[in-house]
Amino acid sequence: MSIWTRLFGKPQLSASDTAAAIVATATELRASDGMQNVVTSMGLPRDKRTAGVYGTPPVFNETQLDNMYGGSWLAGKIIDVPVDDMTRTGWTRQLGDSEDQGDAKKVADAEEALGIPARVTRCAKWGRLYGGLILVPVIRGQRLDQPLLLDSIKPGMLVNFLEYDRFEVTPSTTIDDDPESPNAGLPVSYRERYKGLDIHWSRAIRFPGRAVSPRVRRQQQYWDDSILRRITEVVSNYDQSENGVASLILEAKVDVLAMKNLAKHLSETGGEAKVQQAVQLALMMKSIWNALVIDAGTGVADSGDKFDHKQVSFANLDKILDRLGQSVAGAADIPMTRLFAMSPGGQNATGESDNDNYDDHIEALQRTVLKPILKRIDQILIRSTLGTMPKEYEITFNPLTKSDPKDEAEIRKLNAEADHILIDDGVITENLAAREAKARGTYRTMTEADVEMTNDEIPDPAEIEPVPDPNADPERDAA
Repeated sequence: MSIWTRLFGKPQLSASDTAAAIVATATELRASDGMQNVVTSMGLPRDKRTAGVYGTPPVFNETQLDNMYGGSWLAGKIIDVPVDDMTRTGWTRQLGDSEDQGDAKKVADAEEALGIPARVTRCAKWGRLYGGLILVPVIRGQRLDQPLLLDSIKPGMLVNFLEYDRFEVTPSTTIDDDPESPNAGLPVSYRERYKGLDIHWSRAIRFPGRAVSPRVRRQQQYWDDSILRRITEVVSNYDQSENGVASLILEAKVDVLAMKNLAKHLSETGGEAKVQQAVQLALMMKSIWNALVIDAGTGVADSGDKFDHKQVSFANLDKILDRLGQSVAGAADIPMTRLFAMSPGGQNATGESDNDNYDDHIEALQRTVLKPILKRIDQILIRSTLGTMPKEYEITFNPLTKSDPKDEAEIRKLNAEADHILIDDGVITENLAAREAKARGTYRTMTEADVEMTNDEIPDPAEIEPVPDPNADPERDAA
């Protein structure tokens, strides 16, 4: 029985019964999810909004992604900009407490010789574009289909890298089910599609795309999504709107020439050529004299040819494009000032808040995505350069923005004053303050040996016994 039949279909329904029926029906509907209103049909089958559903987003192959990346400057920047910002300032390695400060430079030189910074930047972009990529180090004397043997890597054994996006390799159907394995839940190997090379998982350094749910990941052979898949619609909306505005510029002023008896002339033999000749002559005269000469007719009733032009209005088109651009920037998680290379809008706007939030986002990507990748590369690179892996190793990213030297000096001064107060109050020792200064990078050449030279407690000078002089002569000194 329908709602309306329950409400109004019963004959001889009193006013009180009708009110009770409405309350009962409303109570019954209130138990359902979502807001519903029996009077306005909101949330009921008659509400047109209930017909809207989210369908499966489009699935792109490599050719479609290449076309989008190469054909849309906006799609290309969405892929490139975050990666460029993650890698543009580079990174720094700390190789333990070794006094040989040349080790870090040796590793940096080897990194540059192998083109690792540019390669990492490139692979990170393709991972975002295609939904995944593997970087495979080529180590002299080790087979690609066998587990990676880190301890057997000697100086000079790392010779090159191979790059394969998700469409160039086929993951194994065998999944690593060892819960203690770093590769748990992923394929145990990959097969290159062109030469049939088998690649063990321990040699495949994965660059991710956009993360998907575990179920979708299994459906996609354990690959991620392209960054562009979820934002294709907003990018397409902007591109088409921008192209539409460009087309309107070409049609900004359309001349309209109304010729008397046009249909009759076209039906006559050779009439089409005569009409074309007349139009071309009229437009030529307009071009020469900036005026259009037409036949005015022979009388009032016979008005002759007519000329007019239509002017296209461009009012508010800039606002429409700005609004679409905001949608794209929000979907890409990139500020409009960075994505569109534009100045901050609005009164007294500086864009500083947007830039700070974006820098936080980039730092999070450096920490969660790029740093694990660089650490895996360094496990091979450092052994191939120095022969062994330092016990204490860390990699840090350089600041994204250059700070003002005056601000840096003020910060160092405040830190020094705070350390001095805490030392005087007995809260910390000078040794601990020195370690903190080393951790902050206050002194770039400071080593662990320099830290150890600071004592936990500084003795009173009066309590320090003088060191006897072995060349001293008491009788001579007395004389």
